[in-house]
Amino acid sequence: MIAFGGVIKNLTIPHLFLKLRADGRTGTAIFKRSEEVKKVYFQEGDVVFATSNLADDRLGEFLLRTKRISQLQYDASVEMLKKTGRKQGEILVELGFITARDLAAVVREQVTDIVLSLCSWRDGRYQFDEGALPLQDIIQLKMSTGNLILAGSRRLDWQVVKDSLPANDTVLRPAIDPTALFQAADLSRNQKAVLALIDGRRSIRDICSLSVAGDFYTLKVIYLFLALRMAEQGRIEHEDELEFAREAVQQAVAEEPPVPVPVQEPAASASPARRSIETAWAEMAKKKDNYDVLGVGKGVAPSEIQKAYLSLSKLYHPDRHFEPGMEGTKDIFEKLFTRVNEAYEALNVEAMMSEFAYLSNQGKVKTSRRPGSDRTFVEGEGPGSDFYRKGRADYDNGGYLMAVEMFRKACDLEPGNAKYHFYHGLALREMPKRHYDAEECLKRAISLDPAKCDYYVELAQLYLKRGLKSKALAFFQDALKQDPASEHAQKGLKLAGG
Repeated sequence: MIAFGGVIKNLTIPHLFLKLRADGRTGTAIFKRSEEVKKVYFQEGDVVFATSNLADDRLGEFLLRTKRISQLQYDASVEMLKKTGRKQGEILVELGFITARDLAAVVREQVTDIVLSLCSWRDGRYQFDEGALPLQDIIQLKMSTGNLILAGSRRLDWQVVKDSLPANDTVLRPAIDPTALFQAADLSRNQKAVLALIDGRRSIRDICSLSVAGDFYTLKVIYLFLALRMAEQGRIEHEDELEFAREAVQQAVAEEPPVPVPVQEPAASASPARRSIETAWAEMAKKKDNYDVLGVGKGVAPSEIQKAYLSLSKLYHPDRHFEPGMEGTKDIFEKLFTRVNEAYEALNVEAMMSEFAYLSNQGKVKTSRRPGSDRTFVEGEGPGSDFYRKGRADYDNGGYLMAVEMFRKACDLEPGNAKYHFYHGLALREMPKRHYDAEECLKRAISLDPAKCDYYVELAQLYLKRGLKSKALAFFQDALKQDPASEHAQKGLKLAGG
């Protein structure tokens, strides 16, 4: 069972929701502020239910506040509740004040209201406890995390937004992670117009001056994109990276593509939408060549590969299982999305290796062993050492999923051990859709032991793999400051354009 928590700050809650979604966690997030306690339940990363100890959040009070029942009806249900101890919803249905069909819809609305109320919290503490949920008591929301955050942002007052935003001269770049950029968040035309202005070169001040929606609205939208992780702080330096970012934003603001319906649908009782996605996966599973997966020919320009990758990532984003007719397809979308990302990353690595081979043949770099292969392994004796040793064995044998868990446990027991965070990051880097978590672990390792050249090199390699050459360049340069003779850093510097 996994438990973690911390202090609630400006963007803690939306970022926590997104992390749990990205990790596919099942469990309960508990939020406490003074006497208030609210719980949000996650099933494989999706928000499915919520509860609150506040009287105003109870079902009867919610129905009364939203004028679904009268005061007399509310009082009658409370009187019977005191006598029988039964659930108020059941009592309201029995008394004929609300239908059983309407009750499920109202409960979803009530639960959504509890979740949205958390978006305005800027203090208190949170804790996430991983474990099975009491599914018999849950009426699932069936609403994407992105749309929950979007709806919650509408409740924020200006002061909260202002306090959460970085300085006006901060440059913003669009997220290149399709998990964040293409998540299900029903953006308005004006919000998409602001997103189109975020390009890795413009500051917040620049974006406001170019937006026709006015500074107040534009800043609230910028806050939203930071909350959704669709945008992040940082400048884009390289032209190829800038081209990729522009294409990613163009795809993000375009109309949602329909999932293609196959010419010959398999005979099944499922809906046409479900049959179409099942057929898409059946066809995808047959493709072994990464170019075929992306639907491009060998030798095409890198920009065409990027365009195909982004288009398919949007088409098969796991959040699309929330769409009507797509019930029960989350696992299929996950498989499609993961396969597309694996194909693109493999072609990226292939391109970098070809470039490296060319540089080697030209005598511009010296060949040597794989980065990291010359590290010495020193056993630790702290409380996390057993988990670390097991993680190293799993990692060295390619068992990255188990290695992630072992290194995580080692980090929990010895949070100040830079080596544990470093290897946790390396293992996460091998997992689909875990590059953001890998980045955070490697950054943590650097902060704990800033003299280790390898830590900078591996973080730079992660950025290079994701196409973030400007970030990679900066960390290769930092690595050389720690060890000017590092061949790994020198090679990486050339690949990053330095």
